[in-house]
Amino acid sequence: MTVTAITVIAITTVFLVYAAILGTYRGGQVSINQMQGMIYYQGEGSTSWGTTLSVGNGTAWYARLNVTSNIPSQTVKVTWTLEFDNGTTVSGPTPPQTTITLTGSPTAIYVTAGGGSSGNYDWGQHTTSVDEIYRVKAVVETP
Repeated sequence: MTVTAITVIAITTVFLVYAAILGTYRGGQVSINQMQGMIYYQGEGSTSWGTTLSVGNGTAWYARLNVTSNIPSQTVKVTWTLEFDNGTTVSGPTPPQTTITLTGSPTAIYVTAGGGSSGNYDWGQHTTSVDEIYRVKAVVETP
């Protein structure tokens, strides 16, 4: 009886070893594409948005981020920063962080807590130095 039990265990072990190495399978490649978008500006009193803007000192102006492709369907956080043209951060502005749920479709995201156009942040209050060039940076990440 002992020999039979040992034989059964040995045969079972052989089958388990073979079952563990019968196949290894790898899936196809998965590419992660970066979301594409562009920041647009609008000056006070204007109804059009453009990728550049020229306004007078003390004029209110606004920004939005248009995401256009490779858009995830998830909630994201957008952190907005005002920079000089050389990439140095302008000290002082504290625009709201935007939390918005993207649906995979092109979307305009405004500088508001929820991303809607109402109450868009006025960057003009921080761009009062004449002959300076500014830009807005938006960093989109998972919350």
